[in-house]
Amino acid sequence: MCWKEEWASAHNQISHAIAHIEKAQVKLNKRAQRNTASLEKHTRDRYETMKINRRLKRNGEAESTCQLTIDNLRTEQARLRFMIDRYGIKHSENGSKRLSKLMSV
Repeated sequence: MCWKEEWASAHNQISHAIAHIEKAQVKLNKRAQRNTASLEKHTRDRYETMKINRRLKRNGEAESTCQLTIDNLRTEQARLRFMIDRYGIKHSENGSKRLSKLMSV
């Protein structure tokens, strides 16, 4: 495999990683909504309220970490795309089919 295809493959894999992290972020958001609903049910029990508040805090931190990771990956993906465009794809009129397929995702 040539280096352009390696870069394109890395670009594609970053896209998949972003998609998986976004799924995890949605799941964390749903979990936070469930915890909020549980918090409303257990307003009288101080111990349960403390437990649920700790979970909400932890879920919030995890969700913000997911967003930070997604932003970092998109930055790296943009840098990789720039490298591919500058050093690879546009210099070849008849680029490989595999390279075009990898970059289209």
